[in-house]
Formats: sequence, structure tokens, C-alpha cells
Amino acid sequence: MKRMGLICLVVAVAFVLQVRGANLEVEVTDMATISSGDTTRFLLRFDLPSQLVGSTIDYAELRFRAQPDSGSGPLDLAGYRLTTGWDMGTVSWSHPWANPGGDYSDSTLTVSTISGEESQRVSLDLTGILSAWARGRPNYGLIIKPLIEKGRDLTVVQDPEFPPGVKAEVEVYYTAQEVSK
Repeated sequence: MKRMGLICLVVAVAFVLQVRGANLEVEVTDMATISSGDTTRFLLRFDLPSQLVGSTIDYAELRFRAQPDSGSGPLDLAGYRLTTGWDMGTVSWSHPWANPGGDYSDSTLTVSTISGEESQRVSLDLTGILSAWARGRPNYGLIIKPLIEKGRDLTVVQDPEFPPGVKAEVEVYYTAQEVSK
């Protein structure tokens, strides 16, 4: 009678963990208004959460509530990537910018239209810029301004759906970077 031995084979298996379809809401911590004469612009900045670094940004949307000035009709708002760092305590129309009113990329990131005279929710697609930030591009924040500024004005107001003091937030849908085990 032959004895059969039991052979144990240990196989090391590498697997990839990937979170798909995750989402998170990011509160915008820094929001400033700069103006000169009848021109107003909004600066905003938020830290990129660590779980987004190296991840694929599937969709990202900035949301805030704005009140257009009375009688101005529809207002197209545009978002641009800032190219210079700024500080909440010292930022103004002329500081720290090389170009008064803010140093920003001339490529429009996103546009949204508001109309009427009542405050409305503004939604701007930030998928492209968050993707760039997640891949390591410097994050100086965004500037939001009317596409045609002359005589066009608005005010960012508190959104009743946000916690007190939070005037804007970004909702991000992402696929986490692959983690090998």
C-alpha cells in the first residue's frame, strides 16, 4: 500500500483593490471676493482630499448659490484655474497678482448660466481641473467671474442645503487608484 502524501502548495496571489464609483463632498474652505469698480470676481480654494491623489476623477461639480444683480438678465459665469497662490487675509484686486483682478489661465474650465433676479444654485463642472490636481498639478484654486463683466454683478449667498458658513462645496465621483496587495 502506497502512502499518498499531502502536498500543500502555497500560492502567493497578487490582487488589485480598486474602489469604483466612490463619491465624496468637499467643503470649500477659502472663498474671497475681489472687486474693482463695477467688476466682482470670486476666488475659491479647497484642499484636495488625500484619497483623490492618484485617483481617476470620474466627475466633479462645484455647487454654490448666487444672487444676480437686479435687472441684468441671464448671466454666464465662467471658472478659470488660478496660476498664482493667494492668502485669504491679504488677497485683493491688486495683490498678489501680476495682473490686477487675478492671475488665471485663459482657458475656460467651465460655464454655467443663471437668469432672473432670485438666488439660484450654480453648478460648474470641475472634472478636468480636479483630474489635473489629482495627478500633481499645483492647486491655487479657481476664479469665478461673469463671461462678460462690464456692469454685470452677482453675490454668492448661503445655500440652505449647506452647513452654516459653508458657501460652496464640490461633489466628486472618483475611482481610487489601484492598490496591489
